[in-house]
Amino acid sequence: ASHDYLNLFALAGLAYMWAQMAEAALQGEEPFHKAKLETGRYFIARRLPDAAAHLAKLKSGAAPLMALAAEMF
Repeated sequence: ASHDYLNLFALAGLAYMWAQMAEAALQGEEPFHKAKLETGRYFIARRLPDAAAHLAKLKSGAAPLMALAAEMF
């Protein structure tokens, strides 16, 4: 479960940072700023949705894991 907590927290932190970078990039007109916005759009569209999967795993609780017999490991 700690893996999912860490990934969820990391994605939340990265989303916050991308929001700040996008806000700054909107002030600029150079190709760098446009590239920053495109990279941010990629993150939002392709990486951030993974947060929903990590949250669903956390909400499922320990029951699926605890249902496995010790001999199965």
